[in-house]
Amino acid sequence: MNQMQAGIPPDPRAMRMIDALYASLGMATMQTLAGRSQVGRAYGGFWRRGIAAVIDWLVIGVVVSLSIGYHGQLAPPHSTVKVVVYYALAALVAWLYFAAMEASAWRATLGKLVVGVRVTTLDGQRIGFGQATARLLAKFGLSLPLLGLGFVMAGVDARKQALHDRVLVAA
Repeated sequence: MNQMQAGIPPDPRAMRMIDALYASLGMATMQTLAGRSQVGRAYGGFWRRGIAAVIDWLVIGVVVSLSIGYHGQLAPPHSTVKVVVYYALAALVAWLYFAAMEASAWRATLGKLVVGVRVTTLDGQRIGFGQATARLLAKFGLSLPLLGLGFVMAGVDARKQALHDRVLVAA
C-alpha cells in the first residue's frame, strides 16, 4: 500500500520533483479531485521517433561493426561469407535490441529514452517480448516498404501512431 492508498497526503517537494521529471519528458501531471496526480499522456510524434531511430541505429551499427571487425578477421576481405555474416548479425542484434528494450521495464530503446518516448499499450501497460517482436516485423514489413509513408503517419495521426502501431492495436 502506498501513501496515496493509505490516505496520507504526498510530500509537496516529491510532487514538484515528479512534475519536473514528467515535464522534462514532455509529459504533464494534473491533480484529480481526489488529490492524486495523474500523468497526461504525450504521444511521441514523427520527429521524436526519427531522432530516436537515428540514435538506435547508430548504437546497433557500432555493436555490429565492432563484432564483425573482430570476427571478420576469420574471413578473407570482400568475401560472400563476411557479407552474409554481417547482415545476419545485424538482423539478430536489431531484433534483440528493439524487442528486449521495448519489452523491458524501461519500455524504450536508448534512443527513445533520450527523446522521452515510451512504447506501451493504449492503456499504458508494458508490452511483452512477442508484441515487441511483432511490432518490429510490422515496421519492416509494412511501414518501411510503403516508401516510409507508414512512419509519416505518426506526424499526422492524433495519437501519433505509425502504421505498424495501428495494425498491432487491431490485432
